[in-house]
Amino acid sequence: MTNREEFRVLFHQGVDCYEQEDFPQARQNLIKALELTETLIKEESSADLEPDSSDKEDPFEGNLLLQKVECMNLLGETAFNMGDFAEAEIYYRAVIEEYRRMIGAEPQSTEYRECLGMTLNNLGASLLGLERKKEADPHFREALKIYQELYDRFKEEIPAEERDPQQEEFYITFASAVMLNLGETAGTPCENPMMEE
Repeated sequence: MTNREEFRVLFHQGVDCYEQEDFPQARQNLIKALELTETLIKEESSADLEPDSSDKEDPFEGNLLLQKVECMNLLGETAFNMGDFAEAEIYYRAVIEEYRRMIGAEPQSTEYRECLGMTLNNLGASLLGLERKKEADPHFREALKIYQELYDRFKEEIPAEERDPQQEEFYITFASAVMLNLGETAGTPCENPMMEE
């Protein structure tokens, strides 16, 4: 079994354990998967190879950086669900750093911006869990700003009759969740600006 094949097995086992709420086992599998992605990235970097991205239908399957980021993100979610907010914070900060790099390379990527917004919200929630409300606040505000910008672009670029209602609902629902978290930092409920439109 190659390192890539072993990674896929460990990653999918980790996802299965996470979905079954066996968080300790999910964590163990995902840490091993993360270590493998780091090994593979070093190997390909030292061999001066471009990351394999031949699978156009599922770029995750070939893109080592995306695989690494997804492992770290799931490790953050796993730690959060185990109540280990300090570990979750470490993983979420690393994921945010990677998404900012990716957005720098692909500024128009909606997907990366959506993921960055979600991770900023998750980092804020971890900081709330650590009772660091003041630190959490700017992360929630940046997440909300990102989703407001994405929602505005969605409305500007797609005629009303052609919009996917599920995508529109996704933006509004996410913004509502962020506003609830912002209410926690402020001590008072906050209104979702998208609901006013």
